[in-house]
Amino acid sequence: MADRHLPYTGGSCSGCAAGVTTTSITLARTVPQAYQVTYWADGVARWDGLTGDRLGAWQARVEPTWTGRVRPILEALVERPPHKSRAEVTVALDMDGRRTTHSAEVGREPEALWVLATLIDGMSRLTEWAPLDITGESDLAGWASAIPMTMSVGSCSARGLAATAGMVVLAGSVAATSTAPTLEANYAKQRSKLATDGGFELGLDRFVVTRHLLFQSPSAAASVMAGSNTNGRRAWRDSHGRTWADHALAAEALGGPTRERRRVT
Repeated sequence: MADRHLPYTGGSCSGCAAGVTTTSITLARTVPQAYQVTYWADGVARWDGLTGDRLGAWQARVEPTWTGRVRPILEALVERPPHKSRAEVTVALDMDGRRTTHSAEVGREPEALWVLATLIDGMSRLTEWAPLDITGESDLAGWASAIPMTMSVGSCSARGLAATAGMVVLAGSVAATSTAPTLEANYAKQRSKLATDGGFELGLDRFVVTRHLLFQSPSAAASVMAGSNTNGRRAWRDSHGRTWADHALAAEALGGPTRERRRVT
């Protein structure tokens, strides 16, 4: 079940099939990339990526009017019994208080399922996604407009988002497994905590970041990831080679108090 992060305000699918109240539509794929994306009728969206370019949990808000566009497709799916086969592509519809699931192999989808899945894929490519802190400690909704950057120091290879508020290191980044004895105590403590609470997952002699991590400065992010004291203002670079220090970043803080979280079933 998707944990929405943003509060659910209620709502139904305006203009959907007669007698059908839709609260959410979920698309899950296992090939060629594994991910799940859910759009709720009030405009809240969540993405969870297991493979591909967008890993981890992401959040967004879209215009609720999108629901009207899928009316003919929903009508076609509602009229058909749930279709299940090898689940390479799955669409789940929450409507009238119940969930119906339609699954198929890629290339063998019924027409209505293929059209709806393609539409949701298109919506997800146009959606402006922001990282989602699954621990609930930080509100990262404002980070959709932050500057994408990367860092490579020794065995560390990380992707992140940069702003004056600091750095968000993205899920899927790789952190060094070794910790230098000269690493500042605060950074060493953060590394130990991440290795303990699952933020770092050890595999193939490397630490993989399992969730998005907010740091108050680029150097904190760089040092925790590299396992050694690192000047993050110089280590983090955008796609043009410009460093964090080279950018005139927005003055407003993008972090803040956590918004209400609610689990929707």
